[in-house]
Amino acid sequence: MKTAIIADIHSNLEALQAVLKEIKKLKIKEIYCAGDIVGYGANPNECIELVKKYKIKSVIGNHDLCALNFEGFDWFNSNAQHAIEWTNENLSEKNKDFLLKLPLTLKEENMLMVHGSVENPLYDYVYYYTSDSYFKNIFDSNKKIKILIMGHTHLPFIKKFKEGTVINPGSIGQPRDGNNKASFCVLNSKISRAKIIRISYDVEKTAHKILHFGLPEFFAERLYLGT
Repeated sequence: MKTAIIADIHSNLEALQAVLKEIKKLKIKEIYCAGDIVGYGANPNECIELVKKYKIKSVIGNHDLCALNFEGFDWFNSNAQHAIEWTNENLSEKNKDFLLKLPLTLKEENMLMVHGSVENPLYDYVYYYTSDSYFKNIFDSNKKIKILIMGHTHLPFIKKFKEGTVINPGSIGQPRDGNNKASFCVLNSKISRAKIIRISYDVEKTAHKILHFGLPEFFAERLYLGT
């Protein structure tokens, strides 16, 4: 059974639409999101509506939570704080309620999904170069878990161990690995095979909207570079 795994949409409607189009082309119906649906970009409501429409199972990310109640606001730099304030002002009440109800962690059968880390789902960063023992300890502590999904870093990776597979699908809305194409993962859970897929989208349109709504220019510029 194939599953699509996404993360860090960050209010980038054009990137999300392109990825969902590709997922539909691949005839994948089950989609999981490792948090941060909103933040940075200009279309928070539209992205949430698509998440709801496609019945995407998601956990809450640090940007999602902060846009609701400013929890952890001081943790962000000034540009991110500007985007959070703008997002808070522009989110509809029904979409705020949707984000508020998202879980910190999601566990289903043999899969565990968080935004950051298992220990700190909102704020910890876990990278591809994090020690193998860290991942193995998680699997050893959660014997039924064979698939561990994380987001937050915007850097895609897949690590396979005999105990299980670790997946960070990268970022749909703001890639940071030097490739400006939207990133997501396709997982075949039956054979534990996972693949990162990159999709082009209308970066210029997304960047123009960021500038149009007075969001920091930095967020528009980095979309072209994937950094």
